[in-house]
Amino acid sequence: MLLLADMLCLTHKISDRLEIRATPQATRQDRKRIQELERELLRKDRALAETAALLVL
Repeated sequence: MLLLADMLCLTHKISDRLEIRATPQATRQDRKRIQELERELLRKDRALAETAALLVL
């Protein structure tokens, strides 16, 4: 019977041998999604700063 630690060790050894690369299309989609998330974060950060400023007044 394999223990969980043994299974994790085997999985790690197998994944070390495999080289998994994203396709160029997936990379572009990832970059686009990251940019969208960064814009959304910036928008929310500005809204939070504005709310904090209004609370101080």
